[in-house]
Amino acid sequence: RRALKFSMNGTLKDFLVQRSPSRSTAGDVALASLAGAGAGASETVVHTPFEVVKIRMQSQAGSSPQGPIQVAMDIVRSSGVRGLYVGLEAYALRQVVWNGSFFGFIGLGKSLAPEQIGGSKVARDFCLGLMAGSVATCLNNPLDVAKSRIQ
Repeated sequence: RRALKFSMNGTLKDFLVQRSPSRSTAGDVALASLAGAGAGASETVVHTPFEVVKIRMQSQAGSSPQGPIQVAMDIVRSSGVRGLYVGLEAYALRQVVWNGSFFGFIGLGKSLAPEQIGGSKVARDFCLGLMAGSVATCLNNPLDVAKSRIQ
């Protein structure tokens, strides 16, 4: 899942950079957000069935637990393949918001923070990832709750 997200983000970012060669700092941040949002939207097509099965398994409290393959087969038997994509729109919105804000804040941080914090690029990137992930999660949490209830 992460490989798909990061490779799509890189591909979309490269595509957008080619279309907009001269940009400002704000343009770079917007480009990073847009590429991240696109990556988030694309990963939902592949990941939604797994998310639906996971949510159904988590809601089995009190009943005899079933494995993921059995849960997926039950969903397909009762609702068809479309049943594996219940809540796709809510999940896509959640992923667009999280990835757009995460990659946007990373882009903003890279434009504002010095190349190295305390002599280390790794320390800077770690701090940016921690802050971007925290903010993205706060923005995303209400959408995640709604998505889980729909699925």
